[in-house]
Amino acid sequence: MIRKRPHTLKYVSKGDVPIQDGDGNWIPGTAGESVELGCRYEPNGAGRSINGTDGTVVIYNGIVYLPSRSDAIPFGITVEVFEGDEKIASGSVLRFSKGQMNCRLWV
Repeated sequence: MIRKRPHTLKYVSKGDVPIQDGDGNWIPGTAGESVELGCRYEPNGAGRSINGTDGTVVIYNGIVYLPSRSDAIPFGITVEVFEGDEKIASGSVLRFSKGQMNCRLWV
């Protein structure tokens, strides 16, 4: 049987940063929450590259395909991709693209 999303993407979202109130007291930020999404990971076996956010050319490790309803995952967040209990990829987000049929995440 062919599965559309045989892998699992895991990451911890960015929490709120600490802020200082009017009296100078620091209010601690919130911790990020753990997120798990069904996905399909394809490694970059051909050595393709993308333009990074600063315009430099970056060779990425792979592309993660996510459901189109997925929230944007910010640049620099560390993600891990699992096949069952085995980690098959990890790295920082290089680019996120939301399309009509799916979302793509370059790692």
